[in-house]
Amino acid sequence: MHNWHELLQLIPFVLAESIIVVLAAQRERGRRQILFARQELEAYAGQLEWVNQELEQANTLKEHFLSMASHELKTPITSIRGQAQLGMRRLAKQADLPAEVAPLRTALERIDQLTHRLQSLVDDLLDLSILRSGKMTLRATRCDVGAMCREVITEQQSLSNRSIELEVPSSPVVLQADCERLSQVMTNLVANAIKYSPENSSVQVRVSQSRHAALIRVHNEGSTIPREQQTHIFEPFYRTPDAQSSSKKGWGLGLAISKQIVERHGGRIGVESSQEKGVTFTIELPCFLDEPSEARA
Repeated sequence: MHNWHELLQLIPFVLAESIIVVLAAQRERGRRQILFARQELEAYAGQLEWVNQELEQANTLKEHFLSMASHELKTPITSIRGQAQLGMRRLAKQADLPAEVAPLRTALERIDQLTHRLQSLVDDLLDLSILRSGKMTLRATRCDVGAMCREVITEQQSLSNRSIELEVPSSPVVLQADCERLSQVMTNLVANAIKYSPENSSVQVRVSQSRHAALIRVHNEGSTIPREQQTHIFEPFYRTPDAQSSSKKGWGLGLAISKQIVERHGGRIGVESSQEKGVTFTIELPCFLDEPSEARA
């Protein structure tokens, strides 16, 4: 009995030792699991870094290819178009053309049209490549936004015979900006507004100003752009399903280039669209050369 009594007194110590051993084993197991997980994370991080480097290299190669291909294509395209225009001028000087020569003029005109379109694509690819690489230098000068919009509208009206309304404030809206590049943006927006709106509808361009920014709005009554598509229309080569199914030609580069140019000026470009209000593109550009008349007063 005495031995059993002593043995019973040892049981708590044995249990405590057993618990300590179990806890130590669990802690060691947990430490090993944490170490293994850390190694896995480090390996994954290394793989992720490698993938990122590969993607950056692929993107650099893509941009380099676009730039080189565009440069290489410009010379033959210019040469082909020049030869086509020279042939058309020579045919135009001849009063009486033989019947068998008449199809040649049509073919030359078609070549001129197609090479012009191809040249526009090459120019857009070059612009996009230069803008995305950050190598484009903006030539900031005193830019009268209203006058710049008026020039763009006059040109687009002569090309399309469409009605384009312009609303500008009585005081000039003046920016320190690259007026040529902003004119390129406006040409893209107004041309798109004409292209994707009914022929009997009007396009509206409105210029306004706040204390620290100029606002330009280009509105048309074209098809609604769903909200889920609005987030993609400024991406290169993206065209909405309606645009893809239409007969209107396009590469989906104009808005991407416009966004890059506006953001290089420290501005923002966006779109609003609804069935009731049509489609409105808005540009906000900061940095006035002159304080607005309200501020001086």
